[in-house]
Amino acid sequence: MTPEEKLASAIDRELKRLPDRAAPVSLAPAVLSRIGKLSTRPWWQRAWFDWPVPCRAISLLLAGTIFWFIFAASTGSDTAGPLQPLFTLLSAIGLVVRAFASASMSIIAQAIQSIPPTLMATMLFVCAAAWTTCFGLGAICLRYVKIRR
Repeated sequence: MTPEEKLASAIDRELKRLPDRAAPVSLAPAVLSRIGKLSTRPWWQRAWFDWPVPCRAISLLLAGTIFWFIFAASTGSDTAGPLQPLFTLLSAIGLVVRAFASASMSIIAQAIQSIPPTLMATMLFVCAAAWTTCFGLGAICLRYVKIRR
């Protein structure tokens, strides 16, 4: 038996000796209350699989129709019918957004490339140190609050 297996069996043996912890007294009423609130919600606020079958069928039909119109508009087909002007407008808006995003990304890339490597490394180190400090202080505050309770 390897040392790891010996340690694992010792830990398992000690954990099995511990008594079971009792649930807090307020847990069962809180869970039952939450279940009661969830069961009284209207059908449209529940999971899709809990919807009535006709509503699920209608939603699938609607989603399929929307998908078909988007597909028809993207291929340039005339099957979009009266919604073709809407799809043309949405396509034009998409082109403008794509051009703006491309220009913005190129400006950001040029700005990042103009930063000297030592300054970039220093900035990354400072950000990592600040994040680590905030994470550590948050853990300390959480531990302090839990101890005081």
